[in-house]
Amino acid sequence: MLVEFLQLLVNGLVQSAVFALLAVGFTLIFGVTRTFHLAHGGVYVWAGYTGYFFYQQLALPLWLSILLACCATMLIGWLIEALVYRPLRSIDSGTQLSKELVGLVTSLALLILMQNFAQILWGSGGLSLGSFNYTPFNFGGVTVAPLDMVNGILAIGLITSLSVFLRRSVAGQSLLAAMDDPMTAEVLGVNINKTYVIAMVLGSLLVVPPAIIYGIEYQLLPDSGTYLALTAFAAALLGGLGSVRGAVAGSIVLGIASALTVSFTSSRWTTTVVFGILLVIVIIRPAGIFGRRAQQRV
Repeated sequence: MLVEFLQLLVNGLVQSAVFALLAVGFTLIFGVTRTFHLAHGGVYVWAGYTGYFFYQQLALPLWLSILLACCATMLIGWLIEALVYRPLRSIDSGTQLSKELVGLVTSLALLILMQNFAQILWGSGGLSLGSFNYTPFNFGGVTVAPLDMVNGILAIGLITSLSVFLRRSVAGQSLLAAMDDPMTAEVLGVNINKTYVIAMVLGSLLVVPPAIIYGIEYQLLPDSGTYLALTAFAAALLGGLGSVRGAVAGSIVLGIASALTVSFTSSRWTTTVVFGILLVIVIIRPAGIFGRRAQQRV
């Protein structure tokens, strides 16, 4: 009984690591730019397919393919900021709420466009980054796939590094200032456009590990970004938009809930349970788990 419970917990944490990397990137971008970046799911899709392009189609070494996929994904984030979101901000669309709604609709359209373009280039069928023979780790009856462990370690390392970067570096302090009050930060000399670019680039980079690992363990699908974008949004909202800790906490809740749902019912109920939890939490605590603190610190 204990082994089964621990296995469920591990499965939930494995799923949480995927959610956390996307949710932290989403909340970082939203916290700085105030844009509901649903196109984050499209960036995830393209991270996987660029890795496939370099590794399978150009036959480059895996390590180089991953490195180039990182560069390509950061470039995509920068292009979205420079060519879509920045011009959008210069348009007077009324109140702040109106601007956010316009950004949300634009981001949703961009998500669909990115997924459809990937489908045109690589087809609608599943593609694999490659098959690797490995033996799952066994800890007293609890099994963990090596790639899942790698993704978990990367999630912890990248999110910890991001937190240190935000608190200890000049650029990180600029991001935090922009999160708290962008107008005041600009008056104090913070280059707001530069912080937008940094947030988009860093947030985009965080999607590469889960995209590559998922492409190796399972298959790349052009429409996979929609579910992950909505789940990342749900995790970020659950924890409190603009809070890195909140995004991680929300991801853990949703990851464990997903694992329990699959174990006791069916995977068909996963989406219902995930967004049911989100609905309940938002009704009880609209600001999210760390919503109140997120206004002051990340």
